[in-house]
Amino acid sequence: MSEEERTTHSIEFTPHFHQQQVLDSQAEQILVVAGHRAGKSCVGAVWFIQQIAADIKAGVKADYMVLGPTYRILTQSTLKTLFTYWPKGLGSYKKQESLIQLANGGVVWIRSADKPDAVEGLTARAVWMDEAALCNETTYDKVCQRLVQRKNQPHGRLLMTTTPYGSPSCWMNVRLIELRKTLSWLFYINFSMADNPFIERTVYDRAKATMNESLFQRDFEGRFVKIEGLIYPEFSRDDHVVDPFEVPNHWPKWCGLDYGWTDPTSVLGITFDPETKLFYVYTQFYKTRTAVEKIGEFLKKHLFSYTLYDPSAVAVMNELRTVCKLRIEPADNSVDVGIQRVTKLLKENRLRVFDTCEDLVRELEGYCYDKKGSAKPGHDNSHSPDALRYGFSKNLAGIYDLVRVGGIGKSRSKSTSFDPLDLHKKQDLHRKERETNEYMAYNSFTNLTLEDV
Repeated sequence: MSEEERTTHSIEFTPHFHQQQVLDSQAEQILVVAGHRAGKSCVGAVWFIQQIAADIKAGVKADYMVLGPTYRILTQSTLKTLFTYWPKGLGSYKKQESLIQLANGGVVWIRSADKPDAVEGLTARAVWMDEAALCNETTYDKVCQRLVQRKNQPHGRLLMTTTPYGSPSCWMNVRLIELRKTLSWLFYINFSMADNPFIERTVYDRAKATMNESLFQRDFEGRFVKIEGLIYPEFSRDDHVVDPFEVPNHWPKWCGLDYGWTDPTSVLGITFDPETKLFYVYTQFYKTRTAVEKIGEFLKKHLFSYTLYDPSAVAVMNELRTVCKLRIEPADNSVDVGIQRVTKLLKENRLRVFDTCEDLVRELEGYCYDKKGSAKPGHDNSHSPDALRYGFSKNLAGIYDLVRVGGIGKSRSKSTSFDPLDLHKKQDLHRKERETNEYMAYNSFTNLTLEDV
């Protein structure tokens, strides 16, 4: 096929070999699982435009749909890539209505797949589902329902492009990839960053030589693999990630902060439900090269009772304290103890994460020990897990009580028997000695009584 034939409606795009296989496929559903910078989103955008352009040329007026797993990914990545290749005259973007009005009267619906109901009531002749592994199985089923056409009409088509987020037991791997040889309507293709001849290979080669092998296979080769050396293997999207809800005003709110400049600054807002005894991470700030004023704006916006920060960033945090005039305290940076506290919450299923905190979810799934057999956490994917550990590190307002694990670390208290995480036995609150860094009474934080514990 000539280069001229590979361009449609003024799209300037030169596909590499695997991208061309995607564009040539006539399968009803196409699943592209690839490594970072392998070119999956680019080919997704071009494929989607070609479907629309071909229908317009054939005189077909129809509706289409493009989905991203979250609003942030949709706007910052999916749509940005789509409009990079979008030809003039094909249609105009109407941001307020979340759609593209096509030149022939058809519509491209633009949706975030956070909620499966977002696609209810819509029909589509073709759908591009970007970063599909971050969407749940229900969303996939709903999208398939939207592709159903009238009798004697061609079947609707679906293209899924994604990096392999999640474990090998996730719905996409189990339901589609492992069964692909029995699914005649599915075309599956996998390719890596190294298969993209248009990018510099230095990053790939360096990662291959130094990176955790499992993470390299997932992020660069685009394969669903079981991550070796995970620090939080207990973490599961199915068990620990929930839909957002409005946090009641009377619930306590605080945050953990891991500061970075070249690396991202991660701030996690944490709250506690005094009735169910569950902790929730309900909001997140995650940016690189961010001025302290911007971090301060986030802290003031959410009115956290206090912030526990990375103790290695004293100078910057002193500046932040001056800027926002809020209570900011250094965290306890005992790594092993902090990891065990979070592990206990995950094992007992008492920690939940709003699905809008996507950077925390992504990093928890890839947070590994530095090397095989090492007890030191690796730097990659550590920013949000560190912020989470800081958030539970000190007994400011009784938090340390709620995550204490008897026998772990050295306690300043003479009694280590009090553990409100154990809700199945009576505890003697009056015998417990307070730590010197506790600023608020235990009951004022938790609203727990002796009968509760």
